[in-house]
Amino acid sequence: MDDGKIWLPNRRDLLLGAAVAFAGLAVGGSIGSAAARADTAGQPDWRFCGNCNGLFFSGANGNYYRQNQRCSAGGLHDPMGFNFVLPHDTAETATAQKDWRFCGNCNGLFFSGANGDYYRQNQRCSAGGLHDPMGFNFVLPHDTAETATAQKDWRFCGNCNGLFFSGANGDYYRQNQRCPAGGLHDPMGFNFVLPHQAAQQDSMTADERKIADAINSTREQVGCSGALQVDSRLVAVARAHSQDLADHPGPPGLWETGTLNRQGHTGSDGSQPGDRIAKAVGSPGTENVYVAWLLGGDPGPPVQGALNYWLENTPQHHDHRDNALNCAHKSTGVGISKGSGVIPQGQQNAGQQAIFYYFTQVFHD
Repeated sequence: MDDGKIWLPNRRDLLLGAAVAFAGLAVGGSIGSAAARADTAGQPDWRFCGNCNGLFFSGANGNYYRQNQRCSAGGLHDPMGFNFVLPHDTAETATAQKDWRFCGNCNGLFFSGANGDYYRQNQRCSAGGLHDPMGFNFVLPHDTAETATAQKDWRFCGNCNGLFFSGANGDYYRQNQRCPAGGLHDPMGFNFVLPHQAAQQDSMTADERKIADAINSTREQVGCSGALQVDSRLVAVARAHSQDLADHPGPPGLWETGTLNRQGHTGSDGSQPGDRIAKAVGSPGTENVYVAWLLGGDPGPPVQGALNYWLENTPQHHDHRDNALNCAHKSTGVGISKGSGVIPQGQQNAGQQAIFYYFTQVFHD
């Protein structure tokens, strides 16, 4: 199965600053408890929404006033990627803007201005009407360097006063930049750089780790400097795709979708590798997939079979090998899932039930 190289002042002198908490509301613990968890670094549990590109407060378990997590794309927000930690109630500076507030109606973050009336008519809420400012006064960093724990390209929208992720050129999933005022967001002002928690570096099983280690060893042999780092977000992407394949065994199986030697990359929702990776980490990457079936017992995942398939130096497999040995890649995740299915036509023992193992490894620069 081949790679899935598919791939994530201004007019108003404004922009971001501040992060909202919500003192005094009940939260699954209580907003008081959310405030208590917010240390001097700021308040965690602010998330990117994969449906509208906006920032919203999800709470520790993703269910803080879940019914209020209104998305301008319709329905509720879909949390993805980093867990952002927003500074609040600190001094405004030349690179940090205050008066960003939590909205009690939609759980989103918006710019209210000092008196709450900054272009009040533009403070459009996806729950309907205008935003309702509550809790902390967030002070958002802007126009500083992006780091491993701070993401740039968050922008103020001149149509709704909300904060959304635009990407470097303003076109990150542009069709998803849904504005409550109608149409798409209008980026203005500062380029906000939001602090976030570091991604967990490892969460793989022993078999998944064997694949990552073997790929790193081969990369070292061909001259790549620095091992691929395991990113838990990419592990989640890889596992979810392997499980998606396992959940749709057919016949024909989901893994059979695609042209010869390029099967297995399309998700049951029609997604491609670049889509899934970008939603998790902000930009596309590449993917290798392998499927194996076993008759007469289950010795466990055939890890070596996957490695042999991906690293075989033949024209048939060069895309897999290129993905694995691309020295520009810096991070990875591996996922293995088990299921049952029917051996496809044209293969030995076709039509028989067998144990199937699905392997996915994804890569990101």
